[in-house]
Amino acid sequence: MQWLSPEKNYLHKEASANGDGETLKLFGRYSLACVYIKGGDTRTLTWQGSIDGVNFQDIEGTRVSSGLDATTATAEELYRVDLTGLYYFKAPLSSLTGTSPSLTATAILYGSV
Repeated sequence: MQWLSPEKNYLHKEASANGDGETLKLFGRYSLACVYIKGGDTRTLTWQGSIDGVNFQDIEGTRVSSGLDATTATAEELYRVDLTGLYYFKAPLSSLTGTSPSLTATAILYGSV
């Protein structure tokens, strides 16, 4: 088994409004994402995965500090998301508020071939 170099991507970069953000193309090569969320007074990201890039389903992510699993992320913190078998990953943003809301969600992808 050969490990791929970790790949850094932005799901949202300095987002100031709700929206889908970027869809990451995994092509079945990446099995794990570590996502750091920063910014916005309140925010909700919903973890979603797909095998065809059209039909997305909610998937669970784990809040690293507590070990709790959920399909949404609301805290400014680090999360771990299992991407095994998925070809696409995104985290639509909703409920973004604040005096000057700006949210960045950075994903580091890990995998092997």
